[in-house]
Amino acid sequence: MAKRKNKTERRIEGDLLKILLFFGFLILVFMISSAFFKSLSKFDYQGLEFSKDKYGELPVFKYYYIFNAPSGQLIKYTLVLKTDPRKNEVPIEGDKIEFMRGKPIFITSSEAELGSCRERIVALATLSAFLTDNQLKVQGAINDYNESVFYNQKYITCENRPNNLVIEFNSGDETKIEINGDCHKITVSPDCDIVKAVEKYELQSVLDAR
Repeated sequence: MAKRKNKTERRIEGDLLKILLFFGFLILVFMISSAFFKSLSKFDYQGLEFSKDKYGELPVFKYYYIFNAPSGQLIKYTLVLKTDPRKNEVPIEGDKIEFMRGKPIFITSSEAELGSCRERIVALATLSAFLTDNQLKVQGAINDYNESVFYNQKYITCENRPNNLVIEFNSGDETKIEINGDCHKITVSPDCDIVKAVEKYELQSVLDAR
């Protein structure tokens, strides 16, 4: 015959049940809160799902996609932006951005045009890495003739290479992007917001490739 539980045992069991229910409630609250805050870090930009993250103390915005390399291999690439794409107001106009695999893409700029822009080197390197990581051939060049002779580098502009895709950087009154077939001109204002311009160009190329 089973032994009847005394009041103390029943009270202990009741207390344990309350504790278990309390911890279960805390776990449920934690899971709901975690899902809620994760949803706050994600947003949609023209059909692309971005997540907000941190690189050290700097906020960054990430979007990843998968594409087929020429070898047939599937490659996962993560686009990382310093500027919230919803707040990047660099205007872009003209044709769709379309790249042709196998043909070199020339990135051309000069100290004469953007020498005072301290972020020029970083921005150009970022753009070159973006294109290369997406399995495209990239070559650097200079769009100022005298400078190209001095550095013994290729002198390339949209005008003298009409059969190649040329991304040409120039200085101007306002930052903007103009796409005219294979001539992609990125104008940078005296504020030197070249990083925003490059990020807008990269983002638009991803949108146009869908």
